[in-house]
Amino acid sequence: FQNAETTGIFQFSSDGMKSHLKNLKPDNFNDLIAMNALYRPGPMEYIPNYIKRKHGKSTITYLHPKLENILKDTYGIIIYQEQVMQIANEIGGFTLAQSDLMRRAMGKKKKKLMSGFKTDFINGAIEKDISKKIAIDIFNLLEKFAEYGFNKSHSAAYALIAYQTAWLKTYYPAEYYSANLSSDINDTDKVLKLFDDAKQAGINILPPDVNQSFADFRVIDNDTISYGLAAIKNVGYKAAEDISKYRNNESPYNTIFNLFMNDSTAINKKTLESLILAGACDQLKGHRAQQFNSIDKAIRFGQLYSQNGSANQEALFSTDVMDIPIPSMDEVNEWSQDECLSKEKELIGFYLSGNPLEPYKIDLEDFEIDTGTNRDSIYRLGGIISDVKELFDKRNNKWAIVSLDRMLSKCEIFIFSDLYNKIHHLLHENKLIFISGKLSNRQSEEDNVLKIIAEDAIDIKDARNKFSRHINIKIPYDNNSTELLKTIKSLVSSNPGHCRFVINVESSNGYIQKIVSQDINVSADIQFIIAMRELLGQDNVWIDS
Repeated sequence: FQNAETTGIFQFSSDGMKSHLKNLKPDNFNDLIAMNALYRPGPMEYIPNYIKRKHGKSTITYLHPKLENILKDTYGIIIYQEQVMQIANEIGGFTLAQSDLMRRAMGKKKKKLMSGFKTDFINGAIEKDISKKIAIDIFNLLEKFAEYGFNKSHSAAYALIAYQTAWLKTYYPAEYYSANLSSDINDTDKVLKLFDDAKQAGINILPPDVNQSFADFRVIDNDTISYGLAAIKNVGYKAAEDISKYRNNESPYNTIFNLFMNDSTAINKKTLESLILAGACDQLKGHRAQQFNSIDKAIRFGQLYSQNGSANQEALFSTDVMDIPIPSMDEVNEWSQDECLSKEKELIGFYLSGNPLEPYKIDLEDFEIDTGTNRDSIYRLGGIISDVKELFDKRNNKWAIVSLDRMLSKCEIFIFSDLYNKIHHLLHENKLIFISGKLSNRQSEEDNVLKIIAEDAIDIKDARNKFSRHINIKIPYDNNSTELLKTIKSLVSSNPGHCRFVINVESSNGYIQKIVSQDINVSADIQFIIAMRELLGQDNVWIDS
């Protein structure tokens, strides 16, 4: 919880909640109960104050000493309905039944009832030697919080389930991810989020395989999960179950034709197409293009095999048993990696066996910018366009909302008419781009998808040349030999370009002296950068935009 590693944790998995958990650093169960109650419209605005008070950065004050015993667990903030009732009971002298009626009236803003309760509350407080002014202030405070107050027993039950879920995730991660993925098997967005989280946790999810996968996600060992066949579009749960049952009872599949030796009526042409395109038949004979080209043959083979089976049953005591030979596959050209990945994504919902962004991973690391979550934050993000929704504004000018898939997340890009006219040639599915922009005012704290208003966009292939201004190197004090300097000089001489070369020299006391070369300009070429990083270390070579 302190590290906000709560993807898939009941009630604690949203990005907004994760952000608060990192600041809160919960160290007791009460913190989880409080966050569960606070993280909802209305009381959410009190979360920063709760965090500051917990860590002693804000003073905890009480309108009256009697409130301390009721509110000390929540650092003086009224969070729960039970606290509202307890204050009415102990300060206003209400019975618990009256306290509950008052809480309901406050929650539903019933003004006539509340005016009566206010009079009774003030009179009851005065009888307990509490001044009228403080009594009014306390009642007004109750009124403010009662509208949002959450039932603590409800929140505690939620927090307990969350804690149990987190315990499972910590000590049985493979089982945890497997169960979660199977539970959300038809929700591609949730599967993708869990899939990425599992990878970061060191859990390997094997690609779908008709000879290893089951209908749902299954644990192979402590660090490995097999992909659920039913998570592939157009592969129903029944077909997926039949595929795994036949394999386990009979023998592994060698070709796509073997799939139709299964008596299942759930396996059809669409099922086979989807299995092939998703890569679930990659371990069988032939490459994907050959398998796909042979689907009609496989369907005919299945029909003949089924008919032969029926004929054999009728001729049970006959020696005239027909054998159906396995067809051969046609020789066709293999699909390119990009073609395979594109088709795979259509069926799985994301890239599984590879990612078109992988060749640009270093570009993404070098040039992406994320300066925070306020409205002036500057973003520069690279990704692949998965969807373009074209719209018209009030002046009938075309603009677009673009879905951009990044390495580990998705974002929504708003491209208004002026920019749209300039870059519309880049806006098509599967195009790899870099966008620059600012956070949209449509972004909310509980929103899991980053929303950016674009100010510019370029082809990802142009990023290194476009964004590179200064190539910086740092020469550590303990690694400044003559040989090293000669090697640096040789690399620099071999890679001229448009970027200023900046040398940061570390002294014995850790002081850095920056030397900006006046007559040496170098290239931002990826091979040059990689060579420099291998020589000096990853963190000692960087690019300024």
